[in-house]
Amino acid sequence: MIASLGAGGMGEVYRARDTRLGREVALKLLPASVAADAGRVARLEQEARTVASLRHPGIVTLYSLEEADGVRFLTMELVEGRTLADVLAEGTPGPDEACRLALPLVDALAYAHDRGVIHRDLKPSNVMVSEDGRVLLLDFGIARLLDTGDGDEGTATRFATDPGVRVGTPRYMSPEQIRGGTVDARSDVFSFGLLLHELITGQHPFEADNPGDQLSAILRDEAPPCASGTGDGMELTRIVHRCLAKDPADRYPDAGAIREALGELGETSSPAGIDPDLARGREAADQLRWQEAYDALHAADTRQPLGGADLERLGNAAFWLGHLEEATRLLERTYQRYLDEGDEERAGIAAVSMVEFHEHRSSGAVQAGWRKRAERLLATPGTVGHGHLLRLHVRLAIEHRGDLDRAWADAEQVLDLGRRLGAPELEALGFLDQGRILIQKGEVPRGMEMIDEAMAVASATDVDPDITGRIYCSMMASCQMLADYARAGDWSEAALEWCSPQQGSYPGICRVHRADVLRRGGRWREAEDLAIQAFEHVRGTMADVAAEARYEIGEIRLAEGNFAEAETAFQEAHELGRDPLPGLARLRRFQGKAEAARSLLRRALEERSHPLDRAPQLPEWVRVCLELGETDEAVRAAEELHATATTFGSRTYEAAAEHARGLVQLTAGKPGEAVPHLRNAVRGFRDLDLPEDLAWVRLDLGRAFRALGDEENAALEIGAARSTFSRLGAEPAAREAEALLDRS
Repeated sequence: MIASLGAGGMGEVYRARDTRLGREVALKLLPASVAADAGRVARLEQEARTVASLRHPGIVTLYSLEEADGVRFLTMELVEGRTLADVLAEGTPGPDEACRLALPLVDALAYAHDRGVIHRDLKPSNVMVSEDGRVLLLDFGIARLLDTGDGDEGTATRFATDPGVRVGTPRYMSPEQIRGGTVDARSDVFSFGLLLHELITGQHPFEADNPGDQLSAILRDEAPPCASGTGDGMELTRIVHRCLAKDPADRYPDAGAIREALGELGETSSPAGIDPDLARGREAADQLRWQEAYDALHAADTRQPLGGADLERLGNAAFWLGHLEEATRLLERTYQRYLDEGDEERAGIAAVSMVEFHEHRSSGAVQAGWRKRAERLLATPGTVGHGHLLRLHVRLAIEHRGDLDRAWADAEQVLDLGRRLGAPELEALGFLDQGRILIQKGEVPRGMEMIDEAMAVASATDVDPDITGRIYCSMMASCQMLADYARAGDWSEAALEWCSPQQGSYPGICRVHRADVLRRGGRWREAEDLAIQAFEHVRGTMADVAAEARYEIGEIRLAEGNFAEAETAFQEAHELGRDPLPGLARLRRFQGKAEAARSLLRRALEERSHPLDRAPQLPEWVRVCLELGETDEAVRAAEELHATATTFGSRTYEAAAEHARGLVQLTAGKPGEAVPHLRNAVRGFRDLDLPEDLAWVRLDLGRAFRALGDEENAALEIGAARSTFSRLGAEPAAREAEALLDRS
């Protein structure tokens, strides 16, 4: 501790130095009566987690609730400046200055109300004007659990959230607080009205000789006018009086409505206030209205460079609107701005995001540079930033098939940090990564449960939309890794529904995932459109996603029989970094180049060790081996596919394994033994609604029946295959089926 900053009923406050992060903080010691009450400490911890999740430039950040040597204390952002109580003591600000001070204050309050957080003790001493002109709100919700009744700005009354217990500082209480009623956002609206009236006139609207008379006046009297009776003055009085309505139902519903009303007065910004475009952009970004946020924040940035938090908002808007190059530039600016502001932790988190972006670009040296920056800035254990660094390590281990046991231990730390620090984004990512690790280890049901937990956390808390998007994307990717296309389809629909209200674009990789689901479900035109959109969305910025998009287009062209365009798409996917298999091997087989297909697939299988990486290649490997007379190798591949299906519970791979087993028997001249396997494959692909796979099995089942001399059943199966191929637009396959029918 460096120096005392003051003391009151809510404890002593000190300037202190955080030796771990090398920054100065405000340190609030809890009163002994609070620290000794286990119930109040537990409630305080719960409240602190909620308050710590509020990230807004107009809200003083609560870092942590700590204990050392038996003393409990809060660590918070240190703000140099003066309170609105000091401003009022120096004189009356007047209407214009009052509105300029009130706009950033109500913007911060609206941000909290949007997230279900109520201040409950809004008063001049809980609002700071920093030395650089920022207006910041202090002590969100914490007074509710710290207050000891020793007195502060009048007589502070002990309170809780339940009806019948008083809430806040009496001088700034709402009528329902005075009566001990239920408190919601409208109580903050009343307190804001009191504060705004006082800023305009220099007087509390219900001034009285003693606290008792003042409480009676708040309950009974109407507030006097606070500005001139014409023009904006009349409108300002109307706004204040609506805030001060005795019945909560007659007030503004929350701070966002006040902000809108004040904004309509047309007040200009000042060093102590807020640019109207900036206020509008923040609100739009916080409500995921990306185009409006982008336009407003961009306009504000042209007049005066944005701070780190607002640059981050503008970057998010650019990303969701598909301006990926600009989003990257803004992320670099965000990193530097946070460094300039002395916020090394947020700068480090921005560096983590830069690592991930350059990973998409395959920019190894640049990626390594950003990773070193992140590791330097986020080295301190037990912080939100260190949690993001750990999560980067976990993700790289999972995606590059690294040490999964170490990744699991790190993911547990991420999850624990999220819970302890009130950082729901870390909690969600911890669940997500543990789920992905479990799936890779073959514990699929438990892994899916963990990913469901991640989505539950993201849905129930104020999590950055980027995190929610990652969870949707990872769920789709996990489903597709297991070839669970039905579940992947459900999640892609959910992701599309989630994206729609944001007025932004479906992210590139999510489009590719959805295109894959649509293609396998027989909706080729929709899949093609989505893959093209994905490619255009990320071209030049995310090479890996662009490669996946081109591969999807290659698969569609191949199925349609357009071999030249399929070749081009597969080649482009390869150039962008995607192994174009099994599609390119299938193309070579269709071209009569089985040896070439064998060469491609053998190398791919030699380079892959994880069963889920090998499984997509095995069905084509079986066909190629059988065509080249390598029956033993085909048998081994079919049994490997069956083992993978059993281990990971994949119905699609089980159907594919049954198809492979049937082909082995059919090629060996044992059609009677092939039929049961092929019938199982038909049932499997039909239940999974995978029409192209189903049609190929029916074609082979028809061949088996014909080999048995059963022309009736052969014609039924081959005819069904022809019909499906024709409906899909798979003309070469349809012609092959037609030729088989003509032989009957």
